Parts: sequence; structure tokens; C-alpha cells
Amino acid sequence: MNLYEQELRKIFGESKVLQNPQFCGKTCLAKLDEELRVKIQFESAKVSQKYDSLCVSVINRTEGVVDKEMFRISDILGENPNHASNIFAADIHIWECDGKAEWYAFQPVQKDYEVIESTISGYLSLYQEEDMGMGGQMM
Repeated sequence: MNLYEQELRKIFGESKVLQNPQFCGKTCLAKLDEELRVKIQFESAKVSQKYDSLCVSVINRTEGVVDKEMFRISDILGENPNHASNIFAADIHIWECDGKAEWYAFQPVQKDYEVIESTISGYLSLYQEEDMGMGGQMM
């Protein structure tokens, strides 16, 4: 398991919004409800091999992408607290160097993972069926 999978598991492994999340590479795939799926990927917003964002796609299983949003990790967590001592560490990100991926001048703690999960789950919850228990039955 690579660093990206480990970090996605820490963020979304216990999510109450995502159903049966699966992790592969830089990607998390899961169900939101019977018709909607979600794809969450680490992506580079500006610089190659500097993964500073999570791209979230809401996908209808038969009709394709419903919505897509890019969440910059620094927008969620704020400026890197180590920025004062390292001018290259303004944005919180994972970088790849010499074939190895690691957090650059920052190491998230449990609270950081919870804030990221809460932010993205709040966005995703807007796309879920309001009463998933009804299963589309008419009364």
C-alpha cells in the first residue's frame, strides 16, 4: 500500500457518507447511494508531483459526471504552520522525490484528517438521497 492509499484510508476509511470505500493508488472510490458514486483523487493543482488537492467527482453510474470540485488541502486546513521556517512550505502537500512520496514539511494529525473528511463529506452529503431507507418506493 502506497502513501496515498494510506492517507485516503485515514481520511475516508471510517466515513459515514461513503459506502464501502475502495482505495487504489491516489484514488478512493465509493457509493453515495444507489445511483451515485464518488471518486476522490490526490491531484496537483499547480506543480507537477506536488499533490496539494483532492479532486472530488460525483458520478451517476449510468449518466456520468454530475459534479466535480477541487479541494485544496491548505484551503481546508489553513497555511502550513512550518511556512515561517521554510518558504517552500506555504501549501500543505505531498510531494514525490526520487520515487518516494511524503508530506512536505508537514505531518497531518488525527484532527486534520477529521477536518478534511468532514469538509468533503459535507459537500457529498448534498448529493445523497434524503431518505435512503425508502428505496424509491411511493406511499
